[in-house]
Amino acid sequence: MTEPNAAPRSLIWSPLRWLGVGEVLVFTVAAQLAFSLHAPVDTIATVDTALWHLAASLAFGFFMAATLHALGMHAVRTRQSALQAFFKYVTSAGVAFGVLWIIVAMSATETEPVITSQVGAGLAFGYGMLFVWRLFVHLLIDSATMRRNVVVLGAGEGAKAFNDALRRRSDRRGLAIVGFVPMAGDRSGELEPGRLLHSRTTLANLCARLRVGEIVIASDDRRGHLPVKDLLECRFHGIEVTQAATFVERECGRIPVELVEPSWWLYRSGFAGGGVRRAVKRAFDIVAGTLILVIAAPLMLACALAIRIEGGTGCSMVFRQVRVGRNGREFRLVKFRSMREDAESDGIARWATRNDDRVTRVGQFLRKTRLDELPQLLNVLRGDMSLVGPRPERPEFVGDLARKIPYYAQRHVMRPGITGWAQMSYPYGASTRDALEKLKYDLYYIKNHSIAFDIAILLRTVEVVLFGKGAR
Repeated sequence: MTEPNAAPRSLIWSPLRWLGVGEVLVFTVAAQLAFSLHAPVDTIATVDTALWHLAASLAFGFFMAATLHALGMHAVRTRQSALQAFFKYVTSAGVAFGVLWIIVAMSATETEPVITSQVGAGLAFGYGMLFVWRLFVHLLIDSATMRRNVVVLGAGEGAKAFNDALRRRSDRRGLAIVGFVPMAGDRSGELEPGRLLHSRTTLANLCARLRVGEIVIASDDRRGHLPVKDLLECRFHGIEVTQAATFVERECGRIPVELVEPSWWLYRSGFAGGGVRRAVKRAFDIVAGTLILVIAAPLMLACALAIRIEGGTGCSMVFRQVRVGRNGREFRLVKFRSMREDAESDGIARWATRNDDRVTRVGQFLRKTRLDELPQLLNVLRGDMSLVGPRPERPEFVGDLARKIPYYAQRHVMRPGITGWAQMSYPYGASTRDALEKLKYDLYYIKNHSIAFDIAILLRTVEVVLFGKGAR
């Protein structure tokens, strides 16, 4: 069976690449237009000036593509309202205007000062082209031409679990599950009869008739029941054959533990954790963590003062709490205080709940914007945590969750993070079911982590801070 490489395909999905490349070109052209309006081409006296304009325009294009990613505008598999999209476009336009104005101003002179309308005209053209480009890409993603037809081999419990793992419409974007082929050895499932495929022809002929490009194996019992010859014929005809867990991992950016057997972990690529990889990640944490700490220092001071003003002179501005870190080692996590000091006066550990009355007014703002997490930068520099990784949980919860959820203990093979793939992909969890769903994303990150993945997650964290996504 063909298996994808360790690189997280959800981050490099081809329509997403087209989207990013198009955005870079659109904003590069917009910057070039602003330059030409400011200094017409025939007045550009030197090659150096032209090259500077081109380099600055390209840098602006890449910067704006990164900005749109940070605002969550590249998450083509997620749902957002028109109002959310509008506010994100407005935010990106404000950033774009400020940055492009500064870039054009760097070329301004006393005789040719920067004119705001010129910058605005360049951006107006750029955002018009951006709207057309994004509309084209999204229509292409949803078109029948680009949609991949998939047949599932199996119609029992495994197939039902696979179908449930793709329950969200966004999970199925760009693909169509055309049907399920019942297999001998399947246990009783709950799939609708109309979704079952019964055919007297070969599997290859069935796939050719339905224009299928991939077969997903989700049968309950493969021993002696898997049609190896038919699958080989399909492979020779260019049809991919993929395990159910691998398919969900690739398409959804999470590992469905309910579909994973121990052998799946043994024969899968990924989990790069050598000494060099750990050293590079640690160096990245130290450099980036120090930079963020320096930039955020004034904001952290403002947060501390707001807590002190609300709570009074005797109120502590930070609190320390024991969490479980790498390899199960406990450490004391530092956060800004967002709850009353007597929040757990009875000594019983509790998850935060929606509209939790223990949260203070200042704490509500800090938690919504995740500013209460900033002191954890000190934990990063001490080596207790990483900038990106699984969320550190309290030992009172870890023991119970490890007994109830398979593979839960494996999330501790890495340092926990201030932010992470699970935090970006799933809302705040306050139950065993939520912990299971977030574990699927944590395991995906652990298996596919890289510095590029970390940078992408850190950029997406900007969206959380600006729009309060997933906070409680």
